[in-house]
Amino acid sequence: MDVPLSYARKNILNEKIAIIRAVAACGALLTLLFNNVGQLTQKLQVMGKDEMVDTILIQKISLFNLLPPVYAKYVGILILLAVISGYYPKITCFLHAWICLSISNSFVPLDGGDQIAANLSLLLIPVCICDARTTQWSKPNNKNPGINVFTNVAFFFIQFQAAVIYLHSAIGKLATPEWINGTATYYWLSNPIFGAPDWLRHMYETVTLSKWVFILTWSVMAFELALFACILAPKQIKRFFLKPAIAFHFFIILTHGLFSFFFAITALLIAYLDDSNDSIKFIHSFFSRLHRTTTNCPKTPPLTLP
Repeated sequence: MDVPLSYARKNILNEKIAIIRAVAACGALLTLLFNNVGQLTQKLQVMGKDEMVDTILIQKISLFNLLPPVYAKYVGILILLAVISGYYPKITCFLHAWICLSISNSFVPLDGGDQIAANLSLLLIPVCICDARTTQWSKPNNKNPGINVFTNVAFFFIQFQAAVIYLHSAIGKLATPEWINGTATYYWLSNPIFGAPDWLRHMYETVTLSKWVFILTWSVMAFELALFACILAPKQIKRFFLKPAIAFHFFIILTHGLFSFFFAITALLIAYLDDSNDSIKFIHSFFSRLHRTTTNCPKTPPLTLP
């Protein structure tokens, strides 16, 4: 099928966009809720706040430069809750990008998830500004072929970003001898600072201290290369990789404690691999079961006074 014609017929402005934005926002929200923002933004003082802010534009508009840490924290939380609500995406998409860029450029301890969330929020702006819905949790209503083409092209750049991340991750490992000789997973999982907690490390060591560590190490790179190749795969193949990819990153939470990274990469994986809209079906199924559970609960009889 001709690509422009298929893009003209494909309306991506559905609930999946709300799911992607909500999952990505949850990572930043957890960072703000459970951390001392004053300590996380000490980079502004350590690097010389006045000089840095005068020379770096992104620092001039950073939420954590414009407001004291305590106020910036609560403003950020309110904005991220607005993003999760799905209301007024044409406005909240810019605020979401502002928060993610502020975190990425103002916090001292960062992981790859902060950069992914910032890039994803920026790449979602062209999609969201074309969304005429009051809330993105509602069903799609766009019938304009021109908007469909524009939003699909913008969405493809998000998917391309995901493919590049996994290609870079896999190829970059080939420059490290420990990944080539198959022992890297042992060192990463056993690292006393970044590695797995003791109870989990002992479980991992049944593999990492055996000859199977070579297969485990190379299977990580092979899996990442397979995820990169999904950029050209049909939706059936993408659907096959979606759950294993999310599970793979969930084990990274258990092992390394990278919570914000998990939410950012999960949001990106939904955008990248969920061409079948399984995330929408999951949300509908979840709330349907929740509704049945609440409606079928036995009602408490009214109290009668003696």
